[in-house]
Amino acid sequence: MVLCKISTYLAHTNAYKKPIKKPHLLAMNVIEKRDFIHSHLHRVNEKTINEFYEKLRDEEITKAKLECRALKSESDILSGKVFSREEIEQRTANLGRK
Repeated sequence: MVLCKISTYLAHTNAYKKPIKKPHLLAMNVIEKRDFIHSHLHRVNEKTINEFYEKLRDEEITKAKLECRALKSESDILSGKVFSREEIEQRTANLGRK
């Protein structure tokens, strides 16, 4: 029932007009949405599962990269490997000229 309402909502929205607001759909909190998705996963086709998997996987990879960069930055700061804004601008301005 909710899936039908969601698809009806999506069918009536596009980039050229304001979306038709369905307050009962917008009012679902994250827990309710997770429960809904979990209870309906068995009905989803493989293409949708693959797209969802790739999105989650990409988010995890991005999160890991950002954490790694943050740890390296912290390490660089603690060890004194810091540059002024002017030094960074000079270094990056000369990258393509070598």
